[in-house]
Amino acid sequence: MTIRPDIFSEIKQYIDIFHIEPVRKGYSEDMKYLLTAKSGERFLLRITESDNTQILAGRKEMYSLMDTLAKYSSLVPRSRACWISHNAYSCIMIHEYIEGDDGEESLHRYSQETQYEIGYRAGIELKKLHQLAAPATLSSWYTRKKQKHERYCDACNREHLAPEELDLEPIHRYIADNIHLMKNVSQTFQHDDYHPANLIINNGQLTGIIDFNRYDWGDPIHDFYKLAFFSREISIPFSRGQIDGYFMGNVPSDFWKRYALYNAMSIVPSIVWFSRMASRKEFRDELKRAITLIRTLIDDHKGFTSAIPQWYQ
Repeated sequence: MTIRPDIFSEIKQYIDIFHIEPVRKGYSEDMKYLLTAKSGERFLLRITESDNTQILAGRKEMYSLMDTLAKYSSLVPRSRACWISHNAYSCIMIHEYIEGDDGEESLHRYSQETQYEIGYRAGIELKKLHQLAAPATLSSWYTRKKQKHERYCDACNREHLAPEELDLEPIHRYIADNIHLMKNVSQTFQHDDYHPANLIINNGQLTGIIDFNRYDWGDPIHDFYKLAFFSREISIPFSRGQIDGYFMGNVPSDFWKRYALYNAMSIVPSIVWFSRMASRKEFRDELKRAITLIRTLIDDHKGFTSAIPQWYQ
């Protein structure tokens, strides 16, 4: 993860660098580094390399979007600089480094009560992010989400990725019976990867929200599906707290119906994504883990006969 000399020279125009070290955690193919300036300030450097100008432009849009989101939540990292490199093959982003550890690594250190309180705050902050409405020109969420799901199902069938140990037919039936729930919903900003690994905790307090590179626009309830797949494995008190904090303890019944639908719709894309990731040496065992998580998700919803998961009841 060495930074090319020409890119390094460009970065030095913004930061008087004293020390630099790679950040290797996460699934992103972006190169990430922790920069320490001579002033003692610390920054996160993110470099996206691509010959696709749309991908690079999308990274610049994300930078601009984070500036907007910071007006809604103080936990969004403040931006320092973002630009396309002189050779036009890299997007370089520098923003505030938030001190602390990610929740996946650190939640277990705290009492269940503190885990719940951190989750409660995470729900409050997610609600703030969802105040940002989607562009008015966007097509309907129902149409976009349905088409995306169908593409994943086609890929799963075409590439013969469905694990033999999973019976997907009941999942497909549940989706078909409930997909109408996506019609006519309001559309907002979606973080689309909101779970403890992307939340920073310091001394028992939620202090940061990171990794906005998967952001999207659509039904805000869709931002909760990572609870079922990742968060509940890390901390059930946190997961309960996130829901309670978002709704201030008054969870509407229609939330659970769409929550369960999006959990069901996450299964096939997860199979496809983890199957493809398993071809990379460092993620070889991830597919087995994903299948275990999917089984847990199905059990939590009693084979999708219950919209409310057992861990919340």
